[in-house]
Amino acid sequence: MIGKSGNNRSAHDAVREAQSYIQAGKTWVVDIDLKNFFDEVDHFRLHLRL
Repeated sequence: MIGKSGNNRSAHDAVREAQSYIQAGKTWVVDIDLKNFFDEVDHFRLHLRL
C-alpha cells in the first residue's frame, strides 16, 4: 500500500514504492485520501448500508 499518512513515511518513500510497482509490471497507481473522504460522505446513506 502506498501512502504516507499516519505511518511516518515521506512522499519520497511513496514515490519510490510506486516506482518499484511500475518496474514489477503494474500499470496503475491510485492515490486516495480516506480522511477527507469521510468528511464528504453522506453519513445518513452510509449508516443505511451498515
